[in-house]
Formats: sequence, structure tokens, C-alpha cells
Amino acid sequence: MQKLLHNVIRMTLTLTVVSVSATSVFAATIAGVEAEGEPPVAPADPGPFERGECDVFINFDDVTAPCVFLDTGPLRDEYAGLGVTFSGIGPRDGAAILNECSGFGVSGHSSPNFLAVNCGATYPDGGSTTGPIFMDFSSDVSSVSVLAGSFATGSVTMDAYDGADLVDTVTIPLSTVVQVLGVSGAGIDRVEVSTPDCFLIIDDLCINSGPTPVEETTWGRVKSQYRSE
Repeated sequence: MQKLLHNVIRMTLTLTVVSVSATSVFAATIAGVEAEGEPPVAPADPGPFERGECDVFINFDDVTAPCVFLDTGPLRDEYAGLGVTFSGIGPRDGAAILNECSGFGVSGHSSPNFLAVNCGATYPDGGSTTGPIFMDFSSDVSSVSVLAGSFATGSVTMDAYDGADLVDTVTIPLSTVVQVLGVSGAGIDRVEVSTPDCFLIIDDLCINSGPTPVEETTWGRVKSQYRSE
């Protein structure tokens, strides 16, 4: 009887160890969500990007950020003191600051945080973590750029507006090594960053408000030049 009890205890302990091992192997954080599987592996860091001077530079590393969307909320007016606010497609939607432990599989951003979206995740209040990412500026700016990347294939676009008028638009392919995505023009008061894919991170936001040569190709640019004179 004692031998039988010993064997039962040993079997129970063995099953417990196997169960814990299986959990540790398959539990992962992928694109800001707790999931089963292997998270994407980020390539080697390419080193710092040369981007020139910025009147305002935001790397999102001034806060302690979580690994998953369920532990945070969408970015809003945390950087309003620097002249920029963020929003999403709805009042509870938008991008969140996450730590690189969120498993987006990118490199080249400034460690440890970035701004991220994932069309398949939610916030604790049910808000969506999908894009686009909207940035509104308290004063007109002349150029805006970010580092953008994703483990997904596809593209990302930045559109710059002066009111309802499109000032500039740029599209680049997504890569697991972040790339510079930027727009320029006179009178920019809002930009929109969007992708047809689910997953995107942006980092190292660079904003300049200095004068920009104006090409009179749209009424928005003509109006901005006239207004500045």
C-alpha cells in the first residue's frame, strides 16, 4: 500500500512538471497579446538612424509600459505639453505605448518602448487597438517623421493634412527593421499613420516647425503660403 501511494505521488509530480513545462513552452506574448506559439524574433539591431535635428522628439521611453494591451489604454494627451495629441477611430480606440516585450519582432527602435497597434486586440474597456494613428498638433508644423516597422508584410502610409487638404503623403514597405517614414509641407496640423495590415509599431517621433519650401500644387499649400506672408 505504501509503495502504491509513493508511485501515485511520483506520477502526480511528473504530470505537474510536464504541465508547467508545456505552459512555459507555448505561452508567449505576440503583438501585445498573450497567446500560444512562438513570438516573432527581432533581427539584429542595425544601430541608430541619422535623422537630423528635431524641434520635438518623442521616443515614448519616459514611461513604464506593459507587454500587453490589456494592461494599458490608448495614448491620448500625455504629450500635449509638447504640442501633439493622439487619437484613434473611436473614443476608446487607438495605439498604446508598449514595451518591446510585447513581441512585435522589430529592431532599430529606441529601447524599450514604442507605440503599437494590433487589429485583433482590445483594451480592458473593450476599445479597439487597431489603427489608424492620428496625431493633432497645437501649432502648424513643417515636417513629421517616425520609425515604422512590423513583422507582417505590407506597407504603411503617413498622410499630412492642413485642415481637410492633403499636404503630403508617403508610403513605404513594412520591415522587421524599422524604416523612416516622414512627410513635409507648410501648414501641417494633423497626420494619419495607417496600414492595411494588422500589426504596426512606430517610434522616435520627430516634429519640426521651421519654414518649409511650398510647392503650389494644391490649394492647401497655396493657402498655407499666403497665410504665412
